[in-house]
Amino acid sequence: MKQYTGGKLPHRLTPYVEILSIQVNKSNKAAVCKACIKKLGRELVLDKSVFTNTKICVKAYLKKYIQFAKLYTEEERAKILYASDEENQQMNISSITTSSSFLSSSLEKIITLHKPTSPIHHL
Repeated sequence: MKQYTGGKLPHRLTPYVEILSIQVNKSNKAAVCKACIKKLGRELVLDKSVFTNTKICVKAYLKKYIQFAKLYTEEERAKILYASDEENQQMNISSITTSSSFLSSSLEKIITLHKPTSPIHHL
């Protein structure tokens, strides 16, 4: 497990997302779902499925998207999503922040950095 190095403490859903270096606002960074990366590939996920790394937004994303559901049983998902939270379990899905202002400029840079340097040859 990673050593805590300062700043904001990670929330309990952090193991299920990859935190990006993109600052969404003064306090939060962007994130992508590890299950989606595993199933769909990093570039597609960076292009289509970036959200704010807050517990509420991560939880809403994980509840909504099928890639997470495919990796975990219903019982495991319930345990992950509803384990001892202060927030309301009937949260509105529309609270997911996907601001086009940070997505359009910052993601373009990230995708460019993660593109393979040599072309992939198909057999």
